[in-house]
Amino acid sequence: MALNINLIKYTFVCFIFPFLTPLSIKAASVDEGFDIEHIEVTSRLKKESLNKIPLSVSTFDAKEMSNASIDNINDIATNMVGFSMEKTFGRQSDIPVLRGISWVPGFGSQKAAYFIDGIYFNGSIQSIPTDFIERVEVIKGPQSALYGRSTFSGAINYITKKPTSLAATYNTKLTVGENGNQIFSSSLTAQMSENLHLRGALSFDKYQSEYKNSLNSGPNVGGEKTKSVMFSMLYALNEDTDLSFNYIYNENDDELPPFNYQGSQYNNCFLDTRSYYCGEVRNDLSIHLGGFLNKEEYGLASSRHFMSMQVDHRFDEIDVFFTATLTDFDSTFGADQTYTGYQQVFDFTYFQSFDPDKYFMNASDWHTI
Repeated sequence: MALNINLIKYTFVCFIFPFLTPLSIKAASVDEGFDIEHIEVTSRLKKESLNKIPLSVSTFDAKEMSNASIDNINDIATNMVGFSMEKTFGRQSDIPVLRGISWVPGFGSQKAAYFIDGIYFNGSIQSIPTDFIERVEVIKGPQSALYGRSTFSGAINYITKKPTSLAATYNTKLTVGENGNQIFSSSLTAQMSENLHLRGALSFDKYQSEYKNSLNSGPNVGGEKTKSVMFSMLYALNEDTDLSFNYIYNENDDELPPFNYQGSQYNNCFLDTRSYYCGEVRNDLSIHLGGFLNKEEYGLASSRHFMSMQVDHRFDEIDVFFTATLTDFDSTFGADQTYTGYQQVFDFTYFQSFDPDKYFMNASDWHTI
């Protein structure tokens, strides 16, 4: 399927909520000698203790993600109960499944959505590095009243890291793994004045894939490349008013996803309507994709600019904040919709004339950008 997207979105939001005194996140000792950890979340756009809110919320903070080597949303789903991820056509679209509720893209509406600092994030979030994230909150169950449409099964909210450190801090991480897996990230936080804090971060992620395309004239498959940059600013206008700005740039250059078409001759489960394959899907069949477009035209090329600004004012008993966002998203996807690299495909106009000469057609129209 060809996919060309150019999206510019403006959002202006203003909320007023009761102001709650932030709870300490340090462990509190009790008489029995146990330590009870108070986890603070903002799932309802205000600071609350995780064990007191009337919602089912699962969280990972930056330390937990680092200790568990969690690099993206797929790793988060693997390590969280009641949450799973399904890739569809690579990283151009996601299917986050909460409490077992899923959907088929193009058939029905999305059931779960992504948010960054409570702001809707359209499209795939798989390539946003967790090095930019202070905490991930997965809210399970219908959330339409607060988060809007596409949240029937829940919402996934990324809370970005803020430049709150009083001293200058610098962090660098390098990961090298099999199949050409390379991740480099670096960040710098600095206090420029008494009222101004800045934070800059960048990340480069490369994966060469373990899959091979058996078609010599076809493209490489399964590889992924990502470049990400983040800039944050926090300025205290006065002791009760803060101005914050956040900018994220994310760029993807992915090879064609490693599709494998399994012919009906391999199916082993025969029902009334059609044949199905029962049990574990075969993984010993060769990948055979491409052959019409230039090799570099297959796969995903996308870029995104995500900017948000927030003004937060604290009164004695309420907290008022105003948020404005700007999103610019561009995406192109080159696909082999035969999933086989075949030079010819069935011509559906055959049913109009039943002409044997029209039984097959050239497959070039099935290779699209």
